[in-house]
Amino acid sequence: MRRALVVGGGLAGCAAALRLSEQGWAVTLLERHPRLGGRLGAFRHRGRWVDNGTHVTAKGCTAFRGFLEKVGAGDGIRWQPRLRIPLAEPGGRIHVLKRWDLSSPWHLLPGLLDSGLLPFRERLALRQAFRAARETVADPEPPFRDWLLSQGQGAGAIRRFFDPLSYAVLNAGTARVGARAGAWLLREAFGGRPEALDLGFFVKPQGELMEDVATGLARLGVEVRTACGIESVRMEKGRAQGIRLRSGEVLDADAVVLAVPWEAAERLLPGEPALAGTRGLEASAILSVTLWLDRDVLPEGEDFLGLLDRP
Repeated sequence: MRRALVVGGGLAGCAAALRLSEQGWAVTLLERHPRLGGRLGAFRHRGRWVDNGTHVTAKGCTAFRGFLEKVGAGDGIRWQPRLRIPLAEPGGRIHVLKRWDLSSPWHLLPGLLDSGLLPFRERLALRQAFRAARETVADPEPPFRDWLLSQGQGAGAIRRFFDPLSYAVLNAGTARVGARAGAWLLREAFGGRPEALDLGFFVKPQGELMEDVATGLARLGVEVRTACGIESVRMEKGRAQGIRLRSGEVLDADAVVLAVPWEAAERLLPGEPALAGTRGLEASAILSVTLWLDRDVLPEGEDFLGLLDRP
């Protein structure tokens, strides 16, 4: 049986390990931290789990949903029956953006027109951006923000609608995102399957969810090893032959998968020509702030609350 080593126990590494195992490989998953998770991780503070990853997911993330179901961790997420996003202004007024039971692209338009999120003129102007997103963005590619302005979108619509949407999906505001990525976002939101935007919420700490993932991977034949640092990838004649751990242990393999950030890959494979193009990449950090409150602060019946016009 062919043997594969997967380095990195985040979602990418876990998914790669499962796929290889399904294809008949003997797989060992190696993670340097005490538990799996990577960017979907958690840590314990004063006896409590503190999530350090994404707060929500969506039904359109079909690969993620399918992976959790395969490893038996699908019960860790509760799904909205239909998209509903409450947005609160500084004065306390709440607007609700919701999906209607209509086909694309009409499933969101009634909610936008009816929400009061934007002045009526800016709500009507949204149609121009949605139509233009179907066309190819010409070179040179402008920032998403500049493209939106060229399509008649006002600064208020960008600040209160397009920027929150861009941050939520693309992890950067419209000024830092290219117009092609922004147009893709609009096509997916308004031209894709209506239910793809329905949100899912974690009903257990992400640390516990990833413990379920580790258990499921082991049950499906993947050997999971945590708290083992990687020293280097063993190369011979241009091919990976295995891994050397920081403990000195050497693991042989027919294939090695590096499911790690690009800077970690460069450290494990110094001078590798295939990684030369990664040196100019920049990270877009996600900042999570966890607060413990002494009372319920969400409106009754709401799972979360978006805050408008706040830093």
